[in-house]
Amino acid sequence: MTLFAAKHRVRNENDLVAALGRPLLAARPLRRETHRAQVEQLLAHWFSRRRLLPVVSAVRGEGRTLFALELARGIAALGVRTLLVDGDLRSPRLHRAFRLKNDRGLADFLAGREVQLTQCGENLALLAAGRSPAEPLEALASPRLPRLLLAAAARFGAIVIDTPAARRGPDLKIFAALAGGALVVARQRGADARALEGLRRNLHECSAQLVGVLLRQ
Repeated sequence: MTLFAAKHRVRNENDLVAALGRPLLAARPLRRETHRAQVEQLLAHWFSRRRLLPVVSAVRGEGRTLFALELARGIAALGVRTLLVDGDLRSPRLHRAFRLKNDRGLADFLAGREVQLTQCGENLALLAAGRSPAEPLEALASPRLPRLLLAAAARFGAIVIDTPAARRGPDLKIFAALAGGALVVARQRGADARALEGLRRNLHECSAQLVGVLLRQ
């Protein structure tokens, strides 16, 4: 790593807050033993007044998709009807976690085709990404998306949405704007501060609140 690059790496929590801003909920490390407490905190402070929560990251490889999956499972385990949405139309992966085909999903609905929710356990349903469109951002700009999420919010107590990393494009802004906020997953040390600052600008531009930051070791 060059000296220039090293200067722009996150070294501690203070650097992280400087890059992202202060979240509604304090930054917390991703640990199995504290996962339930984190889920309960989100239920009390976010899902008690809103239904949608996109999980976002600045770059790929931060563990965003895995956390979105575990968060949805954790909420469902507490008895809340939960919908997990694969909003990453660029690199959809959530269907693999349940060994499902990636069809009749979000992209299909946005294109006017048939959609299907798959029950993946007690209180947990999945909306896969579906057939990836040639222009994912254009597909997500469809007026069908807010109507779908509004209808889902009437049926589910929590809707967790996986999104593409900010560096892949501005897709996450569409979900964050509809939700009013987003939950960030980032590396605790060594993260690119400039990428995090770019993510912060994305959230600011769509008037989305930084709900919390989960730190991967």
